[in-house]
Amino acid sequence: MDEQQGDIEFGFKRPRGGNLTIEEDVLLIQSWVSTSTNPVHGTEQSKKAYWMRIWGKSNEYKGFDTIMSHTSLANQWGVIRKSVTQFAANLAQVELLNQRVSNPYFVQSRNCSGTLDLSSLQKITVTFTMITYGVLADYVDEYVRIGETTATESLQNFVEAVVSIYSNTYLRSPNKDDVARLLEVGENRSFPRMLGSIDCMHRQWKNCPAAWKDMFSSRRHEPTTILEGVASQDLWVWHAFFGLPGSNNDINVLEQSSMLSEFAEGCAPPANYSINGHNYKMRYYLANGIYLQWSTFVKTISCPQGKKAKQFAAAQESTRKDMERAFGVLQAQFAIICGPTHGWNR
Repeated sequence: MDEQQGDIEFGFKRPRGGNLTIEEDVLLIQSWVSTSTNPVHGTEQSKKAYWMRIWGKSNEYKGFDTIMSHTSLANQWGVIRKSVTQFAANLAQVELLNQRVSNPYFVQSRNCSGTLDLSSLQKITVTFTMITYGVLADYVDEYVRIGETTATESLQNFVEAVVSIYSNTYLRSPNKDDVARLLEVGENRSFPRMLGSIDCMHRQWKNCPAAWKDMFSSRRHEPTTILEGVASQDLWVWHAFFGLPGSNNDINVLEQSSMLSEFAEGCAPPANYSINGHNYKMRYYLANGIYLQWSTFVKTISCPQGKKAKQFAAAQESTRKDMERAFGVLQAQFAIICGPTHGWNR
């Protein structure tokens, strides 16, 4: 970071992969830079001597109580290096996108007075913080030295960049090759010609406006928003419909989504198969009991009687967990969905 960012102030906590705090991480980086650029010793020394020098330098810099050995510093450096490598790869993707658009946003430039503008690192850092931890735009303004409006603009431009880069790969309906692959996966899981599992997730809206609270309140008497999705075993969510009030149920959401529009228009990819001597030409999804008795939904048996019925119910309920597993990953990785209004600037 350049000099205009000043010293970092640590105002919030975040989950850690190691045992060191954020302050200790920064101390480790400062000590590593100082030791590595030392013209007398440099990096031409044994591993133990190298990290002992870093440990000694960290004891000179630290202004707080901490217990760090040279071994813990070396282990934590591996964690930091892995995270930085992943971050650099994501940043390279964004910079690649900037080369293809006429008005790049994340490329650092100079303003009318010739002063360097905010760096790409600042904008990406505040964007990832908002997406991962679900914090407000003004929560990290002092940490990254960036304004609330610019943080919101960074989030919006980053989302647009992700859609532009990955929409042709992930955020789309399956084509004929994808359908063939999904059907093969379903057949290997004892559900021939199954395309995936469908389900709806209610996500609590913590800071829902008071005027909307009744409309978004679910059966649990708390405001929620609904996400309808279809996922495969590898957590490819190729259908997502988000934003309806929590007062709706799964059937209401299905009626307003576009998931079955291809069926209605007669342009869905063909899926011919035979089960127990009966021929079918319509693909199907695994669903829970609330969905209607349609041929495109295969539901479990509520009260199975007999070995065959119990075996089918167990297989359907376990395979149907793909969408719930995808919801779990989504909630764990992207806390911003707890507050849909965090991306608004007014």
